[in-house]
Amino acid sequence: MPPIFDGLNLTEVVLLILGVALFIVILLGLGAAMMKGKPFIKLLPFSFVSVAMIAYPLIQKVQISATEVDIENTSNDLESNPTNQADRVKLSSDIAKLSGRTFSDPQALTKIARGQLILNDTQAAKANLQEALQKDPQLPAAVSLQKRIQAEEQLPALTQRVQENPEDAQAKTALQQNVADLTKTGVANPVTLTNVAKAQAALGNKEQAVATVDKALTINPKLEDAARLKTEMQAVPKQ
Repeated sequence: MPPIFDGLNLTEVVLLILGVALFIVILLGLGAAMMKGKPFIKLLPFSFVSVAMIAYPLIQKVQISATEVDIENTSNDLESNPTNQADRVKLSSDIAKLSGRTFSDPQALTKIARGQLILNDTQAAKANLQEALQKDPQLPAAVSLQKRIQAEEQLPALTQRVQENPEDAQAKTALQQNVADLTKTGVANPVTLTNVAKAQAALGNKEQAVATVDKALTINPKLEDAARLKTEMQAVPKQ
């Protein structure tokens, strides 16, 4: 699909193509009329129609591109400050604006996938990321996001290994590296934050774990796993 059509729905694509075709026909008719010295005033209404048919899809395209930029910027902001609810609402709204549209640009797909992951729409994020990687397997942003998802998925199993065997130095090292990799880029998904808090608690970093789980509960006070974890940590007496 040509870049100009990316993100446009079928109606908008058809309007744009027909508008351009009509405009070309009008230009040819105008040229013919002028060569023959005939009046061309009757062509003017059709020219206005063609301009409108072209303008509407192009305006939509500009708005789509602006929304993609907003999604990227808001995702950056949330990874720096995951408890900002205004940004979270904006990101959700912007993702919803593009949800009914089809994209072939791997960069656009990756931006949307990243936003979906932050909003805990993991399956949709994986689907868009897979499509992006199929179109450009070397795209740095897509490869980085894939590694992040893999790290998030590995986190519960690594945490469980350390919980079951606190003396397993290899498991602890792997878990510490996993947590460091995730927190380095910023975690904004409340479920992932809860898993990070569990990992921090398993590594003995209770203060960090409490701060992290508090972020998860600020984002989603009804997150049962996070509430349960906080209750469990509060029940453990201070050393």
